[in-house]
Amino acid sequence: MNNLLFIYLWYNFIVLLNNVYAAGYTTSVTSTSVTVGGSITLNVKGSDIAGKFTITTSDSSIISVSTSNIWIDNNTQSITLKTKKIGAATITIIPTDVTSYSGESITGNKTIKITVKAKQTNSNSGSSGNN
Repeated sequence: MNNLLFIYLWYNFIVLLNNVYAAGYTTSVTSTSVTVGGSITLNVKGSDIAGKFTITTSDSSIISVSTSNIWIDNNTQSITLKTKKIGAATITIIPTDVTSYSGESITGNKTIKITVKAKQTNSNSGSSGNN
């Protein structure tokens, strides 16, 4: 009888097990600190969603965005951020027309602050003279 109960419970566990995934999106960058003239990759990953995202920068004189709109359909899209001058700028990812596969609207902006530093200079101030 115990074996029958074990089989019954095991069957219910396997058959009735439903995976629940939360619909939404995540963002990441290759770095939050970069030198002038460098570039960063921004990744936006969607999970059980589809729709348009708008990407903005708080200061385009510091960081430029390669494209301002991307389409996510349960995948990851990457864009390039190029640095122009020293300073800091905030990149904002805005779900402008995004819904989950079950029909719910996806909202909530995400921001990432990027700091742009000066290029390091290699100063050789030592002298190699004979006295």
